[in-house]
Amino acid sequence: MSRAGDTPVQSSWAHLAPSVAALLAIMVVTWFSRLVPGFFASDDLYFLNYPADLDTMVRQGRPGQAALFGLLRALGANPVHAGTLLNWVALGLLALTAVWLLQVWQVSPTPVALLSAALIFVHPNLAETFTFRFTPVFFAVAMALAVGGLLLSRRGRWLPGGLLIAASLTVYQVTLNTLVTVLAIGVVLDCVRGELPAPRVLRTWARPAAVVGVATVGYLVLQRLAAAVLGSSVQGNRARFLSLGELPGRIASLGSVFRRVLGADPVLSTRLLHTLQLVLLGAVLVAIVAGLGRRRRWAEAATALAGVAVALVAVVGVIALLAEFWPSPRVLTAAGVFWAGLLLVLAASLGDRWRWLPGAAAVVLLLGYAGIDHRVASDQARLNVRELALASRIVGRLESTPGWASVERVAILGRARAVPGIPQEFDVNPSALEVPWSRVMLLREVTDRRLEPPTAAELERAGRRCAAAEPWPAPDSVSIDGALAVVCLR
Repeated sequence: MSRAGDTPVQSSWAHLAPSVAALLAIMVVTWFSRLVPGFFASDDLYFLNYPADLDTMVRQGRPGQAALFGLLRALGANPVHAGTLLNWVALGLLALTAVWLLQVWQVSPTPVALLSAALIFVHPNLAETFTFRFTPVFFAVAMALAVGGLLLSRRGRWLPGGLLIAASLTVYQVTLNTLVTVLAIGVVLDCVRGELPAPRVLRTWARPAAVVGVATVGYLVLQRLAAAVLGSSVQGNRARFLSLGELPGRIASLGSVFRRVLGADPVLSTRLLHTLQLVLLGAVLVAIVAGLGRRRRWAEAATALAGVAVALVAVVGVIALLAEFWPSPRVLTAAGVFWAGLLLVLAASLGDRWRWLPGAAAVVLLLGYAGIDHRVASDQARLNVRELALASRIVGRLESTPGWASVERVAILGRARAVPGIPQEFDVNPSALEVPWSRVMLLREVTDRRLEPPTAAELERAGRRCAAAEPWPAPDSVSIDGALAVVCLR
């Protein structure tokens, strides 16, 4: 197997700068629409009206995120209000992280390698991450800490590496999926290069894997201790494993998740992208078997094939075993690592004559990935305009209804999560008028009245009212009962 020019280069900042700049340029083109002011019609609206609860972040096992949020807020760069600035910071960190990832895999920054690495943080699953204005900077910090720690571990600096990895988990736990995927792809790359026997390859990667494992266990112990002292959050099921009785049903539901990872996502992929990714996966598997088989390196071939399987499973990761199963795109962001790694494996398997193929494939995938990212951002802008227009009509109707002066709370019911003409899944472009904590917040954007959500009893009463009323825009779809206004959408 050829090494595809993947002898590691020096890692000084001067040597890193050109590669980081190249990747940053690709990411800016991809995420430019997220570098302008705007808001996500859900959590962003809530936090524009109420300060973020740092105590909740700590109880969710994210003390690092709470500390960083508090520091940025104290400096005046509140992540909710300074999203444009911090998204620029995030892109710089992600570009640097992608270069570090190539160094973890001991791949030099050739054009093919950089094009492949660009896929890592351009993959459409990150479109959901960038949907939240205040999330990308925390994701980027966590990724930089995790991959930086893994790079140190690869170089024998296990203690600082482990501390950085543990710190990354306190910011954003999804980095664990990425780390395991990186480890598995690293094993595949070393097997394909054919320079070491399979047992030696496994021993080489066992050390950084152990560092990741110890760091994860250390984080979990501290998280459990913090939960015992402070109490768990209302989202405690995120940290509780499912029971054995729930396991068969979970296994059945994982099939659709892995199909999405392979490209069969109805919102964040296309039929052609799905086909291209399956062809890439098939080509890599054939190249592994054919290339190593010719040299009778069957142990290395078997290990490499197992590594590909482990990498695919790692993209889904631990969420498959949690009681709260919410396989949203933002927890499957390791898919970018998986596909970038496969391109590098293919490049390492091919001779010089065909080495352009992985680069060409990377360009095609980049175009498709970035196109989907732009469409999601465009849809969000359209959704915001349409929802603000609807909110303005609702407020106008309320203002013309007798009793408006006494209204303090508004119950809005009946809105579908998906708006016609706007592709939606999970937290990709849902209606703000469907998400409970953002309904009234959207009304606040078009009126000076500091309206509040209804109480639980009022919401139940509003539900009975809407069950008997004609939906919006019928005359009786809006009513006022003392301090409560009820809006019945369709």
